[in-house]
Amino acid sequence: MSFTKDLPPIAEGFLQFCLMNENRSENTISEYALDLKVFFRFMMQQRDLVPADISFEEIPISDIDLAFVENITRQDIIDYVEYLRMHRVSHAGTAKESTGLSPSATRRKISCIRSFFEYLCVHKELISNDPTTGVIQPTLGKTLPVYLTENECFSLLKAITGPDKEGKVKLLLDFTDRPGRSIADPWYTGDFEETYRDVYEGCTALLEALEK
Repeated sequence: MSFTKDLPPIAEGFLQFCLMNENRSENTISEYALDLKVFFRFMMQQRDLVPADISFEEIPISDIDLAFVENITRQDIIDYVEYLRMHRVSHAGTAKESTGLSPSATRRKISCIRSFFEYLCVHKELISNDPTTGVIQPTLGKTLPVYLTENECFSLLKAITGPDKEGKVKLLLDFTDRPGRSIADPWYTGDFEETYRDVYEGCTALLEALEK
């Protein structure tokens, strides 16, 4: 695997395990390799094991062994999360260059480190302590759901079935005493009971209409 260049043997074993035993794609393995290189170089800096004038990407990590990994602490992982969030440069040398990774990018990189230590602790039983345990990941922003408006739904149906000349396309509440109303959306109302009542009322009225 060409992407394992510069990695220590203990990391190569992990990547081989992911590829052969967990059916991870080569693209995923390649990303894992990059993530591990960043992590190990960060740890070498943390331990003051590199000259101050050497660039981050040139920090040698191929000699990292099990003893080094076994001494990594939970605080080291917390510091690494902070480094990714506040100091890691992305898209270096391009117009998109920025400092500090997004919460989602940080979570992906920490997920790799979690898997690495799970491999060492659980699958190989080479170490007894997993320093990633209990480390809190950056929270992701809550995104609004993507949905179609009523008019967009009707337009979509018309595009499929043609004009609704017989008036067969209806809202569920059109069968009730509240025609033209939409089902209350609990995402916005926070009231699941109201949504349940709307759906129940609409379904009951629809069944009654079908029985006529």
